[in-house]
Amino acid sequence: MATNTRHKDFGAPKTMADFEPVTFTLAGQEFSCHPAVQGAVLLKFIADADSNEGGRAAQAMRWFFTQVMTEEEVARFYQLIDGEEFVIDMQDLAEITSWLVETYSTRPTVPSKPSQGGRKKAGTTSMAVVS
Repeated sequence: MATNTRHKDFGAPKTMADFEPVTFTLAGQEFSCHPAVQGAVLLKFIADADSNEGGRAAQAMRWFFTQVMTEEEVARFYQLIDGEEFVIDMQDLAEITSWLVETYSTRPTVPSKPSQGGRKKAGTTSMAVVS
């Protein structure tokens, strides 16, 4: 019986519950973002933001915020960045966006549960002291 070398099973994708919350603070206000976003969202944002078209890049940044926050959070965020009380400059928005892209790209997940019996596997860990 021949094996099918033209097929690969990529397994089951993770769910939102598998990821830690994502939050940031700006002007003393905390904003909550989705725990994860689809890879396609990151690909579209990066393509548009790196287009060398200033208007398209600016639009991509605003679109990205709508993809990573709920409608209520993004409305509150836009009220802050479009308001007159604080000056949120382009560099601030770029830093927030960059941090979010980095956070979603590294995809931190909820820590795994300890193994049955609570014992760790034997071997060197990152906590080992080198002499």
